[in-house]
Amino acid sequence: MDWSVNSRARQSSLSGQPFRNDETVVSFLIIDETGELQRLDLRELEVDEIGSSEQIVARWRTVMRLERDPDETAADPLRTCEEIFRSLYEDEDTDSDEVAILKQLLALILERKRILRRVGAHTRRESAQCYLRAKTRETFEVPNRDFSPEAVARIRERLNELV
Repeated sequence: MDWSVNSRARQSSLSGQPFRNDETVVSFLIIDETGELQRLDLRELEVDEIGSSEQIVARWRTVMRLERDPDETAADPLRTCEEIFRSLYEDEDTDSDEVAILKQLLALILERKRILRRVGAHTRRESAQCYLRAKTRETFEVPNRDFSPEAVARIRERLNELV
């Protein structure tokens, strides 16, 4: 299964104002009141305005670069996929089944694109699989869950805006 993840918005999801070059953008994956997974891109000053009714799944910061070279533009979907994957490891409090399955699916996408590489043997009895990001020598322990097609479909529906 190959998913492409939408890149960061060029304007704030809250105020609609366009981001400026070199401005810090705070991105969130949230589960809203209706149970849908959504991505929000906000200015740093707007972060406190997020409602308390949303459940934050992931959060990360990036710097807005308005002038990009063509090679970077082609890599945007993968870079965004990697950003989301990394953000899931920043907040250790979110360790639900959906987050574990999302980590596993994103790791498989990044492995397929040769961004991550499996380290060590993989067995069904292990509860996690280690992956290595060769360029940075970072290792990630990805939960090894058996999940049903229904669970993937549920996550896919929630990721519809991002994927």
